[in-house]
Amino acid sequence: MIQALKSLCEYSLGDDWQHAMALLEVESGGNELAVGDGGRSRGLWQMHADFIATFLPHFGENGLALAVGAHDPFIQADALRRFWHAFPPETPAAERYRVFHYGANGAARLAKSDDPDPDGYVPKVQKRYAKNTGTTPQPTPAAASND
Repeated sequence: MIQALKSLCEYSLGDDWQHAMALLEVESGGNELAVGDGGRSRGLWQMHADFIATFLPHFGENGLALAVGAHDPFIQADALRRFWHAFPPETPAAERYRVFHYGANGAARLAKSDDPDPDGYVPKVQKRYAKNTGTTPQPTPAAASND
């Protein structure tokens, strides 16, 4: 099972596969049948259908394909790859984790608040990433300032 998940994460993010693994460990614990957010998020990375439709628009055009795709680990891996690479290369992983968890609008709204990560999501993913890579967790950078 671990090798299959590693292969799927490598398919998703290539050399950055450890980020994909840390995200799925925090999101689903590796359970591809996991369901959360009142039934709205599914699979290894707990993606919502609108997330998949954003990064794989051809699925958003067909409701049935989107419903099926939302459960498919390879489709989720492809959506994660497109999400990850939608950021400029210099964007820290911590910011990508934050946007992945809260969504672009939620992350932007929270960036203007006193606590840009009220769920403590980023440190959880950083801890898993550090454990998987044998590194020390990096401090979480502050979200964009309110200037």
